[in-house]
Amino acid sequence: MSRLSPVNLIKKILLLVIIWSAFGGRLSAQTYTPRYILSGRVTDFSGNPIDSAVVELKKADFTTAASALTGTDGKYQLITAEGKYMALTCIKASEYPSGSNLNPEDQRLRFWAWNIPVTGNLEIDIRYHRLEIYGLTVFRIQGSVPGYTIYCRPVSLTRVQQTDDPREVTPEPENLDILVEINGRPVKVNSVQRVQEYAARDGFLNAYLLQVAPPTMTGKLYDLIRVMIKDKQNGDTGEAIYFKERDGYW
Repeated sequence: MSRLSPVNLIKKILLLVIIWSAFGGRLSAQTYTPRYILSGRVTDFSGNPIDSAVVELKKADFTTAASALTGTDGKYQLITAEGKYMALTCIKASEYPSGSNLNPEDQRLRFWAWNIPVTGNLEIDIRYHRLEIYGLTVFRIQGSVPGYTIYCRPVSLTRVQQTDDPREVTPEPENLDILVEINGRPVKVNSVQRVQEYAARDGFLNAYLLQVAPPTMTGKLYDLIRVMIKDKQNGDTGEAIYFKERDGYW
């Protein structure tokens, strides 16, 4: 068996390195997905931590991508792959009305955050109580006065416990106390319009369109929009979050 000369051996090693760099390195880059930490703190609206709450990150098909339990300090941390996720939801299982053994006044509804962009470590603080703001969606109307239009369906747990009619679980306009923050700063709510949302099983449900003033520039790719609603008739309170992509409109 012939032996390679030192020069030919070096050439062969260099050729193998080039081939690995061209194909193996590219394959590694294609198959590796970065992973990041999503963390925060879960509290009530008085700032008290909520322990043993389940925080779940949802994919587009509503399956769970990652989950975590809060500790006694209310803090949570989960690790997930880079990407955009449909929602982040949170509730303490023993507090949710379905299957809860608690007194009705001690039960709670879920917190929701929507359109979650995981492109790095992300911190989301969570508060929840007895009003669930479901389906939060934010968009802008082309050619209109600058600002965002926000769709949401606020559901009061007290009202749920008092009626079997799904149309009656949403507070009336005169009973809404609404605060909208964008990137941590309150913005003016220019109009509140009650609308109907079609639901195949229940016919129609009541929801709202909120038109709010535009945010200040931040240089970030997303606006963090936080909507807080209180039912003035019974005190039920809740909030939800939406990450809105910046599109150069402002």
